[in-house]
This record gives sequence, structure tokens and C-alpha cells, in this order.
Amino acid sequence: MTKLFLFISLIISALVWASPASGYCIVNGVTGTCISTGDCSNQGGSSFPGYCPGPTDIQCCLKNCLNGGWCLDTRDCKTDGGQSHPGYCPGPSNIQCCTWQ
Repeated sequence: MTKLFLFISLIISALVWASPASGYCIVNGVTGTCISTGDCSNQGGSSFPGYCPGPTDIQCCLKNCLNGGWCLDTRDCKTDGGQSHPGYCPGPSNIQCCTWQ
């Protein structure tokens, strides 16, 4: 029984550590992406520790864009009545600059 428990624990641990870094995170109500601090800085974002799983250099990256817009998931932007603009935000392609008029 103990060997089975140990085996299952090791499998779960491996799955957690193997999860992709570029997930989503929320800091003070703003959606960001979990990416390396270097990538975030290179793309003009600000990193916030403690909001993402994985190594310490994977942190929540937030970035303002285009006249007060925010980098959000395109679905959230549309739901909130905003317009998405590609090419201004760090992270995966569905994270785009969202502006409201």
C-alpha cells in the first residue's frame, strides 16, 4: 500500500512540474500570463511573483498597451465589450491588447 501511494505521489508531482508555463494568472483583478521574467521584461511587461506554478522565474506578467488598454484573453475582451489588437502583448497568441472606446 505504501509503495502504491509513493508511486501515485511521484506521478502527480511529475505532472504538476511538467505543466506548461504559459497559463493564465490574475493580479488585482487583471488577467496576465505565466511566463519567464526575462520574456516579460523583454516584451515591456511587469512580473508579479506568487501567482504562477513552477520555477521562481515563472511569474505573472502584466502589461499595459495602446492608450490604457490591457493584455487580456481575446474571449474576455470580447465579453467585456472591448476590441482586441494583436502584437502588443507577451504570452500566447490569444492574449492581445484589449481597448475600450
